Amino acid sequence: MGNTTNDGLRYGGAAIGFGAIAIVGILVLGLMWTFGWGWFSQTTAEARGETSQREQTVADGGYRIASYEHFFDLCAGIQGKERTIARLEAERETADTRRVERIEATLTALRSGRDASIHSYNADARKRGTTGQFRASELPYQLDVDEEETSCEA
Repeated sequence: MGNTTNDGLRYGGAAIGFGAIAIVGILVLGLMWTFGWGWFSQTTAEARGETSQREQTVADGGYRIASYEHFFDLCAGIQGKERTIARLEAERETADTRRVERIEATLTALRSGRDASIHSYNADARKRGTTGQFRASELPYQLDVDEEETSCEA
């Protein structure tokens, strides 16, 4: 009988030991879950962000085409404003005083819109990581606000 008591104590001690190891293991896994994944997420954020950017820009055909056409559209819009400015300036030479006042106001608005479109074109062309990398090579890199006529060719 003495043997069974020793066996019972030995098995009981082993069960308590395994229980303690299980509790420690659960605590370690809980801490890893709480702190470990946050650390992993933080350390991989840059790489995941770059991948996401590439997927949304370079790998997206629709984005590429829209960006490519965006520069042509901006340039054509600028040229359209310049043609309207030239026509209004020609009309101003023969217009009466009242019409000249309206022409002047319209010219001011058109010139401001032209300048804003040129600044938008230039800003978008500098966006190397996104839109700017899809500007067609035949288009100028930057447009000059001080030039009276914009060329949509390099």
